[in-house]
Amino acid sequence: MQSEEEQITNGLIAKVVKEFPDLLFNHAVLVNNGEDHAVLVLDGKRVVRFPRTDEYKQSFRQELDILSALVAKRIRVPNYDHVSKERDFGSYALLQGTELRENVFKALPAPIQNVLVRDIGHFLSELHALPLAFVHLREDDGRWDSEGIWRYSDRYANEKRGVIKSFVEPKLLSELDDFFERLRNMQSTIRRVIHADVTDDHLLVNSEGKFAGVIDFGDATIGDPAFDFSYFWKYGDRVPAAVYANYTFKDDEKLLDRSRWHFVRYLSDRLFGAVEAHDFDLSEQITGTMQTALSRLPPLC
Repeated sequence: MQSEEEQITNGLIAKVVKEFPDLLFNHAVLVNNGEDHAVLVLDGKRVVRFPRTDEYKQSFRQELDILSALVAKRIRVPNYDHVSKERDFGSYALLQGTELRENVFKALPAPIQNVLVRDIGHFLSELHALPLAFVHLREDDGRWDSEGIWRYSDRYANEKRGVIKSFVEPKLLSELDDFFERLRNMQSTIRRVIHADVTDDHLLVNSEGKFAGVIDFGDATIGDPAFDFSYFWKYGDRVPAAVYANYTFKDDEKLLDRSRWHFVRYLSDRLFGAVEAHDFDLSEQITGTMQTALSRLPPLC
């Protein structure tokens, strides 16, 4: 009798074979832990992504358009060369590379870091230059919009604070309470097409430390471009400014300040997940980083 995972795998394989008869492979591995997509990896060389719901199918079609525009600009992103007739799932050759974890970046020689930062700045410039018409906002996309920052504060208060409270010291909890109350007032009039999830697991480098690409555009939307700079603070205080120096747009003098605030918000999400998973070693690491980040926050203007 087949297990549930085997049934899912075989069902997805049948879809691939029917839709893409020219796509030959010997082995398929199911990656079924994502909330938005199921994934098959074929022979360790090719990815097939299947949106789980109608909502994510709509986002997937939008993602295809964004990626097609970036591929045309020779940006290293997934190139879907097999797309179903309904444009509700598709496949691309696996981008070869290593996730740009903090230790990976910091181990690179300075000249290679500088080239990598330059290429990331170029990627963000091309992405943020795409016409807003590439994105069709859904009603719930306010969570990404600079005008909907208050949603993060509400989720912290209503969903995450109780979990975080069980782990952190009262002083840090008080600082987080104050942070999220002030976060409600952060605004930006700049709106661009953004990735909205530029983190180490979505940035790839090759064995020489050169830029190998960016993956997972499922959250791409219209919003504050500072979102896409926020994770770079994890690599060190000089890195966000170095990326910005290689960024085309210079019409937003407060972008890096807002990105620091988004970095603390990101860390609070990571802390929530770590505490909820009872990973207390990771929780301790995140707490230390968060305390430093909070102490360096610029004022909101």
